[in-house]
Amino acid sequence: MAEILNGDLNHQRDDNFDWIRRYDVDVPYLFNTQVVQKLFDWWCSFHPNLPNRQDFNISDHSSIASHLYLIKLHENNSFEYRLNGENVINLVGYSMKGIIFDKTSTSPSQRVLAQYCEEVMSSQVCKRCTGEIRLSDTRKVAFESLDCPLINENNEVGYTLGVMSTIENL
Repeated sequence: MAEILNGDLNHQRDDNFDWIRRYDVDVPYLFNTQVVQKLFDWWCSFHPNLPNRQDFNISDHSSIASHLYLIKLHENNSFEYRLNGENVINLVGYSMKGIIFDKTSTSPSQRVLAQYCEEVMSSQVCKRCTGEIRLSDTRKVAFESLDCPLINENNEVGYTLGVMSTIENL
């Protein structure tokens, strides 16, 4: 079942997303893009356990590296974008690397993202997003993304590893 969070519609956002639908993902799952499928297959290789942050080495994912992002949960319930690939920057409209955000951030998009990250981490399942993005040349393109929870050094879910890609010819 698809979920649309408050703030997932364009008039409430300050990034390139026009609208977003969010879904829980069951194992196995077939995605629309190979980029997303590759990350999901890697994540599932640890099933029934969750992978640790140390299990993820970007050099092992070089073919999809520009599509990846990594978000860390801090002890004060804020989040930090630790990794933000070039393709993600192009789709979102700006780089989030190094930005710290939470549910009280001034940016509407960051508030919704913080709520969503909490859901990914607390559910301990991958979540898929689909929707439309407005590119700088005013075209709208469909996208697909996946957010995967990872275990931190304290053996708790403390990261979201994600991947984003456009969907061609649907």
